[in-house]
Amino acid sequence: MSFNFKIKEIENNKQKKIENDLDEIYKIEKKGAKLDFSHLEHKKKSKTIQTLMTILFFLFIVFGVSVASFLIFNKETKFSGEKLIFKIEGPAEISSESEIAYQINLNNQEDIDLVDLFVEVKFPADFKLKFSSFKPTENPNIWKIEKIKAGETKQIKILGQFLGEVGTSKTISAILNYRPINFSSSFFEKNNSITTILNKASVVLNINAPEKVLADGLIDYEIKYKNNTLLPIEAIKMIIEFPEAFELIKSDPEILQNDNDVWFFSNLQPGEEKILKINGKIKGALGEIKELKVSLGIVDSDNKFRLQTEKTSIVFLISSNLFVELRINSQTLANQSANLGDTLNYEIFYKNNGEMEIKNLTFEVRVISPNLRWQKIETKTLPRELELISRNPLYFYNFLNSMDQESFLTWSRDQVPQLFSLKPGEEGSIPFKIILQDKIFSREEGVEDKKNLFKNFYLESIIKAKAKIANLEESNFEINSSKVTTKIKTQTELKIETMPLENGNWPPKIDTESEYQINWKLNNAMNNLKNIKVSTFLPENVTWKEESKVSTGEIKYNPETREVSWEINWLPTYVGEPFSETKIEANFKLSIKPEWLNENIILLKQTALKADDEFIQDSISTSYDQISID
Repeated sequence: MSFNFKIKEIENNKQKKIENDLDEIYKIEKKGAKLDFSHLEHKKKSKTIQTLMTILFFLFIVFGVSVASFLIFNKETKFSGEKLIFKIEGPAEISSESEIAYQINLNNQEDIDLVDLFVEVKFPADFKLKFSSFKPTENPNIWKIEKIKAGETKQIKILGQFLGEVGTSKTISAILNYRPINFSSSFFEKNNSITTILNKASVVLNINAPEKVLADGLIDYEIKYKNNTLLPIEAIKMIIEFPEAFELIKSDPEILQNDNDVWFFSNLQPGEEKILKINGKIKGALGEIKELKVSLGIVDSDNKFRLQTEKTSIVFLISSNLFVELRINSQTLANQSANLGDTLNYEIFYKNNGEMEIKNLTFEVRVISPNLRWQKIETKTLPRELELISRNPLYFYNFLNSMDQESFLTWSRDQVPQLFSLKPGEEGSIPFKIILQDKIFSREEGVEDKKNLFKNFYLESIIKAKAKIANLEESNFEINSSKVTTKIKTQTELKIETMPLENGNWPPKIDTESEYQINWKLNNAMNNLKNIKVSTFLPENVTWKEESKVSTGEIKYNPETREVSWEINWLPTYVGEPFSETKIEANFKLSIKPEWLNENIILLKQTALKADDEFIQDSISTSYDQISID
């Protein structure tokens, strides 16, 4: 708004007032008000013309006075409206989330005072006002200054904080409305603005990770984040894009989201640095490049994520090429079986199939054997756990009795010097033996209390190898061999008894028939059995008497093959003597009439016991010598 426009407005107001006054006079005349006729007046023109002439004359006088007043006033004050300096000052660039100060300068270089100054500031949505040197009005974005004298300067200082993304521009604009003193007209107006670029992140991000890691091996990441401002940061959000085929094992602090890639942190003080530790397993092919990307930002009061910085970490996958194999009784099968009392010949076989030296190898053999104790360990190279055993028999006894759940045997460079360094192509082995106990218990030892616990025995064995690639930082690795499970076959026993009957002779006589009864007594220990069969064959001179009896199952005789067989569909654990009072037996009668007498008269040929062990999922068999009469 210009000053000339203001003067014109004043003149228009005065003219309207004169016109109103004349209208009042004119109305009085129209209403018939009495006129003064005390003196004579020569009327040359009509009343209307005379009135108009009077009005024009009065307006001319008023206009002249106004112009003269304006010229005199303007000459004295010299107010142009151009000498009021209104400007916002502040930094052109700043770190996001940092505290920022702006100064609004009002410099009155006019010759008159200015009054009723209103400064309205328009902030970006993500600006947080913290302090101002003048108290704002009821509207927190408007400040009022009552008066600025001619030649005086006043400042409004504003302190705040941007919650924006790095690289964005933020503009603050201000509008000033004011009027010169003694002016009753509408306000004059000025505008100004400033733009600030958020060029630095409010938080600093660094990722520590090895340059090379083993394929299918473990990797540790350390992600450091630091408050780079002078103010606390209330809410931080970190988004991690893990490499392909990465398995998160654990993190510190733990993740709070259902997703495995978002972490939230709160209350990071100025200058404070914290660390997120990530541990995981990374899979891939030899030579493959794996990239981890971290995006870090703040969360504002509207729950909006404001990105601050991003960083990536690249690792190369290498291979240790360490081959480790656990062999038991020269076999590498995952599932094996053994009998109580057997000797298990273990061998840790290892070889460096790579092109880099491997150092500081450690082999840890874990053996899980619930309720199955070892009777003896034999080894030329004592593992770490058994170094004291050879010198302390009591310690050995306690060690064996403790190995009924989970046990570890460890070899390192201290026991095997070759494990200090294994060059490309080199190999070696560590043998040792575990001798199993040869029996469980009998009925007298409390089978009823133990039969539900002491069954389905097994040993589960696995090797964990730990080592380091020579001349390569952060190259510690560990690998596991295949697991080998050795299941213990059930203990089952067949007792064969021969009894002469009343009309039998002992020893037999020539041309005289003698009868005998054969008793088969069977027991079973710790695994269920099915498809049990006991069988034998009769010699030509032995006669089947068609008299037999069984406690369970069925007994048969085949006259063509001369086979006697006893078949049982299924037997539970711990039945038969001495494990229980329940007898599992069969008996049958035979007769013999020898034509001559030998030193040994054979009643039964070899007897065979066959069954399917449900636990080991394999068949078992036992043979017994022929039965003869001396």
